[in-house]
Amino acid sequence: TPPGAQTLAPRPGLAYRVAAGDDPCFFPGRCAEVFLCRLGADDAVLSEERVGLFGVVHPEVLANYGLVKIHAYPTSVLELDLEPLQYEP
Repeated sequence: TPPGAQTLAPRPGLAYRVAAGDDPCFFPGRCAEVFLCRLGADDAVLSEERVGLFGVVHPEVLANYGLVKIHAYPTSVLELDLEPLQYEP
């Protein structure tokens, strides 16, 4: 398994890792991206794709969407694409 990656126990050959992200919709330093890693026989990364991100939404973004009542409170968002995790026989 590559450094910083966690294996997905029921799915041999797959791992994931989380890395700092840089998306202007989130507070600076409060965003992360989730990557799905496909591993070879020697646990070397064969391919990697971003499957999600999460973080604390910037108050200006909340205000732009008319969410004025909640923009005074920290609001977090998680986006995760589950399709790449579907079982492939």
